[in-house]
Amino acid sequence: MQKLHSRIRRQPETIISVGLLVGLSFYLLLQAVFSLQWRMMHDAPLILYPVFLLDRFGAVPYRDVFTNTFPGTLLLELWLTRLVGYGDLAFRLVDLTWLSLILLTGWHVMADFGRRVAWAAALLFGVAYLNVGQIQSFQRDFIGLLPVVLAVAVATKSRWRLSLRAFAVGLLFGMAASIKPHLALGLIVVGLFLVWEESVDRGRAVWPVAFARTVLFAALGLVLPLAVVLGWVWRMGAWADFRDMVTVYLPLYLDMTGEHVTLLGVRRWLYLLWEYGRLGGLGIWLLPAGMGVYVMLFRRQTEPRLRRRLALLGGLAFVYSIYVLMGGKFWSYHWIPFQYFLLLLASLSMAVPTATNTRGGERLFPVLALALAVVLSFPPTTDFVTEAFGYPPRQPNDGRVDEIAEFLQTHLQPGDMVQQLDWTGGATQAMLIAGARMATPYMEDYTFYHHVSHPYIQAQRQRFMEAMRQNSPRFVIAVSDSPRPRGRDASADFPELQQFLQAQYQPVASGDGYVILEHR
Repeated sequence: MQKLHSRIRRQPETIISVGLLVGLSFYLLLQAVFSLQWRMMHDAPLILYPVFLLDRFGAVPYRDVFTNTFPGTLLLELWLTRLVGYGDLAFRLVDLTWLSLILLTGWHVMADFGRRVAWAAALLFGVAYLNVGQIQSFQRDFIGLLPVVLAVAVATKSRWRLSLRAFAVGLLFGMAASIKPHLALGLIVVGLFLVWEESVDRGRAVWPVAFARTVLFAALGLVLPLAVVLGWVWRMGAWADFRDMVTVYLPLYLDMTGEHVTLLGVRRWLYLLWEYGRLGGLGIWLLPAGMGVYVMLFRRQTEPRLRRRLALLGGLAFVYSIYVLMGGKFWSYHWIPFQYFLLLLASLSMAVPTATNTRGGERLFPVLALALAVVLSFPPTTDFVTEAFGYPPRQPNDGRVDEIAEFLQTHLQPGDMVQQLDWTGGATQAMLIAGARMATPYMEDYTFYHHVSHPYIQAQRQRFMEAMRQNSPRFVIAVSDSPRPRGRDASADFPELQQFLQAQYQPVASGDGYVILEHR
């Protein structure tokens, strides 16, 4: 016992490290339990609703439902909803299961750096993810992270021959790319890591052959999932609409900033550089990450294979920061892949230095830097505190969703259609709850208000109006509390729609930020 007390006095970082890990474990457990009461919010219903329309009414994505969600996500959610349903609790269980798989895989990847490091790696991302709250649950960037992390595990932990590892890594990145195409960026780094490992194991002379085999088998693996999901789109008869969405509409959509402002030229480049430099508010994690890397490289007797793995993690953190830049929106969930690998690097601050000339401060400062980042980044949110005191979590759109859903459930008759004029204001989620069928292919009307002079947008406006006249939805839900595009070639005017609504519809219900119109 005296020996233990003496060791604790000599190594205060041990007390801080263990206390931090225990505290984070308790906090993560509470977050997970409280999150079981959460509701779907923001993008989640917009992803699920096309799946519901396909499953219930046979409406084909891209052809019958305009969406920029890639087919891998739709196929996954179609399978999941057929397995567990569309309810909020089912959604929470899927989200937590997905998170658990990511955390367990991360633990496995980081275990060779030490148990405290692996523990910290799992806890940091788990707390970071749940601390954001309901709005971030099961976003596409989070969904696509799991196959990326599994690919890293295959590259670093498997003992398979190179061709099989490269194929498996490519396959997993193909799955990620079917969810968000630029998630495949990480394949470059992981592929180079495989070549590096093979060259070390078998001698530098083999690297050209190793490089060729890695490229070949990784490419085969990458193409396979993409061929499956694109084949699904083609088989449904939606290929032309999907192609136009990717090649024509997405470039227009990417012209908008995260504040829904269209920017071009120098102004856009300045915006991208400014937002990229802010790192999504994650800059504080560079300090513990840098200290963890320093410890592993200069104050620890780190094996060469772990040094190579360190380079892999750093490379992935870098390319997934570029990933955010490519999207150009800089929303918090777009930073999830970068945040994940940055937190893995930060967890290395828990590694115990083994160099004989290490001073006390060099043992303590990395742990203190990590503790500081945790305290500043993960304060209990308002939702967490209210749930801790027994109050229910925040309702979607502050109750608007349930108000609209209750109206629809009360008034809809068999065969009735509904049309929402909304984006993220809650109308689509209400329609999902009520099981309402959409009258046109458009669940997000912001498409009509940016790049309004472009022939593609003009065609979408015309198609929308034709569907409105043909189907005459019984109810139209107009949400004013929803983002609208601004800037160059953006307009809030849609005269044809306004005239149609004035002539054909009258208000029958309203609430905070919305009005429901009924066909006369």
